[in-house]
Amino acid sequence: MRLATLIALVLTFCTLYGTAQNANYVKKYGHLLSVKSFLYNDEFTFRNKSTGLNYIPALHSGVGVGVWCKYFPFDVCYRQEVSPIGPDKNYNSVKSTDMQLRGYNRFFAGDIYIQRYSGFYESIEDRFHIKSREIGELQYNPDIKVSQFDMVGKYIFNNEEFSYKAGFTAGERQLISQGSATVGAALYYLRIRSDSLLLKEQSCDLRSCNIGVNGGYAYNYVFGKHSTLFASGMIGLNA
Repeated sequence: MRLATLIALVLTFCTLYGTAQNANYVKKYGHLLSVKSFLYNDEFTFRNKSTGLNYIPALHSGVGVGVWCKYFPFDVCYRQEVSPIGPDKNYNSVKSTDMQLRGYNRFFAGDIYIQRYSGFYESIEDRFHIKSREIGELQYNPDIKVSQFDMVGKYIFNNEEFSYKAGFTAGERQLISQGSATVGAALYYLRIRSDSLLLKEQSCDLRSCNIGVNGGYAYNYVFGKHSTLFASGMIGLNA
């Protein structure tokens, strides 16, 4: 967690003391507080190599809300799943938490993700092909619990004319379409717990931690007077 604290301090410093961007390309808003809502769909899965089955959380679609404050250098988002997969009788057995902490300024973009899921189904595709079962016999496993912590940081090369923040928060708006190459590092932590599913004779508690580097490109496409389409991609190496 020391690395997370260090990156958070660096993002805070750069956000508060970074120089201004080119006003012809990026406009800063003066609002004190902004609230946003959004829809999302996650495709989180993991695979049990011993059985060849994939597992998906009982819920993975929902709505979210985000808050941004002018004097707070981060954008905080909370997401709540609302649509079940599988029989309705298992809906009450599902617990999930999904939070994001974003810190963007002229030079850097940083994201922290905290995800927790409880209750998984065996993937329909793998269950059907490997076990030769009907889709209606999809197995539900309430004992599987997954916790995931991801931290990703990027440096923005074209920081005079491109705003990474404009794609996510209400603090800035891209005026002219522009993009930038990015390079950064990431930390990933994953924990999977189960009473009896993954190892049939005993409970299990699996943990993994990986670090890596990444490079990519981000672009803001401006259309209309108040509309922006943001897209980004990256390729990374983890160890």
